[in-house]
Amino acid sequence: MKLLGRQQPDTELEVQQKCEFLELYSWQRERKVKTEFCLHDGPPYANGDPHVGHALNKVFLSHCVVEASQVDSRAIFVHGRLSSCGTLLGGVDLEDGTCAHPFISERVSPLLPASHVTMTKGTGLVHTAPAHGMEDYSVASQHNLPMDCLVNEDGVFTDAAGPELQNKAVLEEGTDAVIKMLQAAKNLLKEEKLVHSYPYDWRTKKPVVIRASKQWFVNITDIKTTAKELLKKVKFIPGSALNAMVEMMDRRPYWCISRQRVWGVPIPVFHHKTKDEFLINSQYIYMRYEKELSFIRVESDVLKRICKYHLQMLSQTIEHIIKLVEEHGSDIWWTLPPEQLIPKEVLSQVGGPDALEYVPGQDILDIWFDSGTSWSYVLPGTDQRADLYLEGKDQLGGWFQSSLLTSVAARNKSPFKTVVVHGFTLGEKGEKMSKSLGNVIDPDICCQPLNKFFLNRLYCENADDPKRRSCQTALAEILDVMVRSFAPILPHLAEEVFQYIPYLKEPKSVFRTGWIRTSSVWKKPGLEEAVESACAMRDSFLGSIPGRNAAEYEVIIVIEPGLLFEIIEGHQKFLLGILRGGDIREESSYKVIVMPTTKDKCPRCWKYTAESSDTLCPRCAEVVRG
Repeated sequence: MKLLGRQQPDTELEVQQKCEFLELYSWQRERKVKTEFCLHDGPPYANGDPHVGHALNKVFLSHCVVEASQVDSRAIFVHGRLSSCGTLLGGVDLEDGTCAHPFISERVSPLLPASHVTMTKGTGLVHTAPAHGMEDYSVASQHNLPMDCLVNEDGVFTDAAGPELQNKAVLEEGTDAVIKMLQAAKNLLKEEKLVHSYPYDWRTKKPVVIRASKQWFVNITDIKTTAKELLKKVKFIPGSALNAMVEMMDRRPYWCISRQRVWGVPIPVFHHKTKDEFLINSQYIYMRYEKELSFIRVESDVLKRICKYHLQMLSQTIEHIIKLVEEHGSDIWWTLPPEQLIPKEVLSQVGGPDALEYVPGQDILDIWFDSGTSWSYVLPGTDQRADLYLEGKDQLGGWFQSSLLTSVAARNKSPFKTVVVHGFTLGEKGEKMSKSLGNVIDPDICCQPLNKFFLNRLYCENADDPKRRSCQTALAEILDVMVRSFAPILPHLAEEVFQYIPYLKEPKSVFRTGWIRTSSVWKKPGLEEAVESACAMRDSFLGSIPGRNAAEYEVIIVIEPGLLFEIIEGHQKFLLGILRGGDIREESSYKVIVMPTTKDKCPRCWKYTAESSDTLCPRCAEVVRG
């Protein structure tokens, strides 16, 4: 995990080949030792560092893998205010009237009725900008208003807004410029600041400028009907999650599958340089623009084509791109010249290499489409469904839904039999943990004790000393259990560790050696209680000397006769390295005496157990003599 650049993916590839990753699933299925249980893991976390909420999810997943393994099942864990505008009114008294533009004399704005404008709030007269709001867009569509958008992707006015406004930020100096223009035209009645509702980005806490843009949409109306019927055959835990998912789908007539980001899987569409034409396969496909706003509606049969793109069942152009991606990765869409992205048979139809009329589109697929089609790689047959999908409740409108819609579109089948929905981890005040709120716990804090436990080994004893060998045996057992435990979640890391275990040579993969097998010898009555008590004493001792070196103190623990004394006495040798302090409570039957040590630091083991700083302590002296 500390490798840089290409070293990490190269190492992962080496592990995959050495441990025969590609053959593991077929190897498991051929054995037919148990009934197969397929648990399909959710999408990877691609937005910042993982937090404790993701750790919670992986704990649930690991528990499901263990439970499936215990019930005779083989668990398969797969990984602007100046656009052409009108004025809306709540009543109809002024309908068909017009308004003069405040500083464009030749422009007339109509008065139109709208259901979202009421007399109970404000004046009943509302300015509308069709390219900057869903309600405004809907009214403009009904009345055939222009859909001009004078704001670019950076939130500044375009050249079309005029020289006084162009290149000015809409929510900053642009607002001041508009006020000055109104003052110059003597049309500013009053200027004042108001506190009102306005959309803010939940992550950056900054105001959002809503604007129309060209996007690829999927009409999911027909798919939803089938999807809701198929959901009736899916078990939801808890049962209320089903209704929540259906309600979310009902509020979603379209699915915007395009995004504008610098990374992602490109949408394999070529745009004509001068016309609104698109090349999406071996023929020209002219997509119908929805009025002048240029929203593209894609019918459900095109969704099926895109799903088949992910299933590698496509026509000439897509097939050609698939081969290039398989050989060189998805970056070819951005790095290769356009003429190399189009097969020769199609290239001759669109101007040839020297006069190519098309350029690759810059849109990427919605990442929910990426993760939503992952079932096509996890489930081997067209009829197979995963036994379980498990994620947080926010995925009812995310991965659960995108997986369902793509599976229904491509094969008319749900991808899951059971959906388990868990809640969120909460902050200390009961609020949701969120990166934007700054109350997320770093999983490293939880893993701040495991690492110390692994690294707290014995270096100072003789190689064959029983105490050292005993510690090695315990560490070896712990390592074996830990590697098998996180192997389903971190397969590359587990395999890499497994390859370095010196006493295991065959088989090659940790996955071929079976699940955790622990000996009953390790289950000693009272041992867990003894360790917990000893650790509590040690933590309290360390807390009593903050910032100081614990090795410079001698600790005497006085335990009164009773159960605690019997437990500690029974495991005295085992606990000698742990008992370094005490936790004084009313119910405790012990006390701790802490005194500065009178010994010097041993130059070999660095413990304060030597008679002088230039002589070894008795233990190290004996080891060296040996």
